[in-house]
Amino acid sequence: MKITAVCDVENSLYGENGAAYVFAPQKGADVECVKKLDDGLKSFSKVVENCLNKDISKVKGAGAAGGLGAALLMLNAKMQKGCEMLLSLVDFDSALSNCDLVFTGEGSFDSQSFMGKVVGSIYNKAKMEKVPVSVFAGKVGAFPKQDGLTAICITPDGESIDDAMKNARDNLYNAVLNYIEKNSAI
Repeated sequence: MKITAVCDVENSLYGENGAAYVFAPQKGADVECVKKLDDGLKSFSKVVENCLNKDISKVKGAGAAGGLGAALLMLNAKMQKGCEMLLSLVDFDSALSNCDLVFTGEGSFDSQSFMGKVVGSIYNKAKMEKVPVSVFAGKVGAFPKQDGLTAICITPDGESIDDAMKNARDNLYNAVLNYIEKNSAI
């Protein structure tokens, strides 16, 4: 049986750019919890290496989905970039050649959004065609400033994460409408 793992990130299983340190804080983990999670992923990696003679610790994508990428590697899965597959399936390049602006979104947009995720890939393709990109996200953190890139937080100030998740549809609608009204010259 052949398994292809479609993965949107290139993060290793553990370490500074691993699953726990990059993604767990987005999910609410504090510093102590992140350290424990990372130690657990490192321990898991050593067990896999000892039992299966496979070093999955630094493979790009092993840290996807909290380590699911690593589990699939244990099953001899071939890693494939999800963003490339998805953009190819929807013929994104053709669509891009006929547009003036790209709207895209992500739950939490920050510097890790450029580590193989769809949003980063969309931006890179659009940048080559000089098409501006607006990212709508539930949360906007620190990210490298890029020409032609705007990030809009859809969550109203003071709204709890639980309410933001319940109200995501309305929040997105209102944020897009507000953006279009403010930028009607586009």
